[in-house]
Amino acid sequence: MKPNRTATLALAAVSLGALTVAPAAAATPPLSWGTCPAPTPDASSNTVQRDPRQQCATLTVPLDYAHPHGKTITLTISRIPGTKHQPLAIGPGGPGGSGLDQPSVWSTTAVGKQLLSQYDLIGFDDRGIGNSTPVLCGLSDADRAATLADPYPAPDGDISANVTYARRVAATCAKNAGAYLPYLNTNNVAQDMDRIRQALGARELNYYGTSYGTYRGAVYASMFPRNTGKIVLDSSTPPDGVTAAIRLKGEAVETAFPPFAEWAADHDSTFHLSTTPDAIEAAYFRITAALDQHPRTFDSGRVLTGNDVRVALPPFLEKPATYPVIATLMALGDGQDLPFGTTFTQLIPDNFASDQYAVLCGDAPVSRDPATYAAAVQQDRQAHPLTNGMPADIWPCAFWPRDAVHQSQPITANGPRNVLMLQNHADPSTAYSGALEMRQALGRRAELTTIDDAGHGVDLTNACTAGRLTDFLLEDHLPGRDTTCP
Repeated sequence: MKPNRTATLALAAVSLGALTVAPAAAATPPLSWGTCPAPTPDASSNTVQRDPRQQCATLTVPLDYAHPHGKTITLTISRIPGTKHQPLAIGPGGPGGSGLDQPSVWSTTAVGKQLLSQYDLIGFDDRGIGNSTPVLCGLSDADRAATLADPYPAPDGDISANVTYARRVAATCAKNAGAYLPYLNTNNVAQDMDRIRQALGARELNYYGTSYGTYRGAVYASMFPRNTGKIVLDSSTPPDGVTAAIRLKGEAVETAFPPFAEWAADHDSTFHLSTTPDAIEAAYFRITAALDQHPRTFDSGRVLTGNDVRVALPPFLEKPATYPVIATLMALGDGQDLPFGTTFTQLIPDNFASDQYAVLCGDAPVSRDPATYAAAVQQDRQAHPLTNGMPADIWPCAFWPRDAVHQSQPITANGPRNVLMLQNHADPSTAYSGALEMRQALGRRAELTTIDDAGHGVDLTNACTAGRLTDFLLEDHLPGRDTTCP
């Protein structure tokens, strides 16, 4: 559920000092558009040049919607104006991902250019993120580096180190950001979205969300069914949210591994791993097991362990373009000497890590018993050996402040028939079975298009997929039944 993590990331964010006390306005005032602030640190969209047409504005919203006349926070919103000025908000993954420059990202694509014929492309940083009032836990460099990856148990399934890490991160966040944590959850983000709709002067808010963004969109559609226009969910979480998606990750990786194995077998002349997909999978288990016993140390002093390879597998299965990273790590672990330009340990901003944990842990209660996770890890590593128990491992949520944990809005079928779901069949991050659960929860409101493809996030250069999307967003057409694309 995280943004692009393949580049070294810099720490940058501002403090929570922007919290103020002010009475909430009786009606949401219109937005005043102007120049955009500097790009949100570590936004995956930072690699795309900002469109000169993109404008930005700020919106003041309640910190606590139960007390709308109390403390307030600021949201930063962006737009690229289209022809007919219907708003299409674009929600990225995460939690923790910046959406501020998503209009610029989309404006470079063929589909985005088509959509500008009807829509204003709207972006925003969620509460807690970047150019909106951010959250900062003050995590150490080591803890931020560890946050880059999902929590992997020791090779034998022991979670002792994970328990220690989870306790430390939860305690640090409670100490340094405890005043903000109770208000960082998807329910409040959805209410922020409706304030954005009001500020835009729109009767309905249209929305395109990817990964965690699908859960954000489904919560909004369930909380404000009368205020939703067209909703697109690309690579859906289950209806219980991101924590539920993580639990399905072992299944998701097993579904996504065969396309990589076929690719690696076809590239045996480069990586020398094997010439058949089955043998590639066997090589993965052989190499990680060998590195568990004897990590490889390089001249630079860096060490490659079995868990380093396991950690790399899910994120680099997300795009076929990054398959060479997995193959290179396997080849290095097998004693080969291949050029590899990416460091094994990277650093992410405190703001991203802090918001990710705040929303994950704030959306729903989880078990607080480490023994429950230890048993679940042993079961999961047997059921899904590629991920060795990681999806069942403990997170800081087990020790999160109790006053910062809330029950999320249930996803329901109540509302208009206005949801198009797009889902790759072999998605390593949001399992296909989780998307089917979301489809069932939305009922008659939704239709699902399954793409026979691998990776996280559907390919909108696929003519069939793009056609389904533009038929829906531009022509108001849903097929009338669940469909597939090659």
